[in-house]
Amino acid sequence: MALTVRRFLVIDDEVVALKIARERLERSGYEVITHEGGFGSSQVALRAEPDAVLLDVKMPALGGEQIVGLLRKYLGEDVPIILHSSETLAELDSRAARLGVLGGIPKSSDDALFDLQLTRLIRRANTTA
Repeated sequence: MALTVRRFLVIDDEVVALKIARERLERSGYEVITHEGGFGSSQVALRAEPDAVLLDVKMPALGGEQIVGLLRKYLGEDVPIILHSSETLAELDSRAARLGVLGGIPKSSDDALFDLQLTRLIRRANTTA
């Protein structure tokens, strides 16, 4: 059965990064809920019931790796998690494999790169769903 992603939850500690991700995802037709910082993200995820999560993995205090564990606990294994960071794609893919999440998208000013990587990851989610 194909995964239908309509609603993204974006978790990031940078307000500008949240705004950019929201604009990019909405332009691609997704409904977007944002949450600033790691604390409280699991409660927001429960209320928002996202189809997928875009998660900054480099946040102070409660980091992305800890949040992955919380999201898995509250949302289950079926909700795809995409890592979003200033790391390279290779670094993000390595971290994603280690954490058992879908993959990563590097933070960049390149809208086309974001869109291309997002499309690739959603397709990957559909082949594993």
